[in-house]
Amino acid sequence: MTEPPGIPELCTPRLMLRRLVETDAPDLHVAYGDADTMCFWDTLPSRDEAETAARIRQSVDANPQWHRHSRWWGARPDNSSAW
Repeated sequence: MTEPPGIPELCTPRLMLRRLVETDAPDLHVAYGDADTMCFWDTLPSRDEAETAARIRQSVDANPQWHRHSRWWGARPDNSSAW
């Protein structure tokens, strides 16, 4: 996966916005794999975490001129996945 340039980490006491990485697939698959959630997107739900990881790679590698927003991920400041 290509390292995106210039993606800063923004931290507050309750939230951290950071660069999206492929290892976020298990957490992101909760949304990407859910048909009710994905009905608002322009694609079908992911079949499994591997497909979600492929979507993350595609987002991170996309042209930043058109897909700058797809490189961010919200996490807890301690980087834990549980909300």
